[in-house]
Amino acid sequence: MIRRTRISNIFCRQYSISEKYHARLTAKAQAEGLTVDELVLKYRTQQQPIENSKQLNTKTGTKTAAGTKTGSEKVAENGTEAAADVEIETKPSKETSTHSDVRPKAERISKLKSPERASLKPTTFNLDTFMRSDMLRLHHADEISMLWHARFVNEENVISGSMDAKAFTTLYVNARKNPLFVVPVAHENGIELQYIQWQFVSSETIYCLITSLADYKLHGEFSQPHTTFMLHSNFLMDKQVVLTNAKMEKAVMSIPNLNLLILNIQRFYTAANGSEKHKLITEFNSGNPAFTIDRLTSATDTLD
Repeated sequence: MIRRTRISNIFCRQYSISEKYHARLTAKAQAEGLTVDELVLKYRTQQQPIENSKQLNTKTGTKTAAGTKTGSEKVAENGTEAAADVEIETKPSKETSTHSDVRPKAERISKLKSPERASLKPTTFNLDTFMRSDMLRLHHADEISMLWHARFVNEENVISGSMDAKAFTTLYVNARKNPLFVVPVAHENGIELQYIQWQFVSSETIYCLITSLADYKLHGEFSQPHTTFMLHSNFLMDKQVVLTNAKMEKAVMSIPNLNLLILNIQRFYTAANGSEKHKLITEFNSGNPAFTIDRLTSATDTLD
């Protein structure tokens, strides 16, 4: 709105200048042996470098210093009709303003939604990430378990194991129905609750993401799991065995405590219907007030 008002004022000034200085322009043109139109064209040609300079400053964001007269203002003082034309032409166009102001903001927003952001998501691992499943399938179940354990024997903060088909089937059903739970881990100062979340990342791979409950309360869904417990059911049907591995990314506990934590997770989720462990995982997911930490710690210490 401001720009339009200024342009209309310039047009009015153009007419007033032309009428007021018509005689002077005519005299100046005659003195130079030119017509009035030729005189105006001459001044336009002289002002072309100024126009190009102003357009360059507009694109690069350079501002004219306060109190400095532009080329168009100097021409206006000389009483030429080219004043309004130069003033209008040297104004940053709508297209220039759009590219200099809006486009960078749009690019910053698009970067937030670009595929580069998706690359920050954690990579999905499966059995073939660690060993070739086609080669393992050539062996018996006991040999597969032995080779799987040997794969991780020299890696730090990693434990591996295996489950039989019956135990895995029970765990799978309970994890589907009750994807969240807390499991206590004992240490010298008492116990610390670990918050677990089951994720079914593919038809043959399940994740159990483990985060300390304190960290989850602090960061919510943005908390980072310190351990990922994986179950691979590639050989469930033909070999009746499921391979497991867990990697602790942050050294938040000892390896013996991590072993005990993974064992207790399996105990709770393979518990029979009606048992105390099964009741606790269902009560926790349904928000039943009957769930208490005292009952949880007592059930953790039992072997059923």
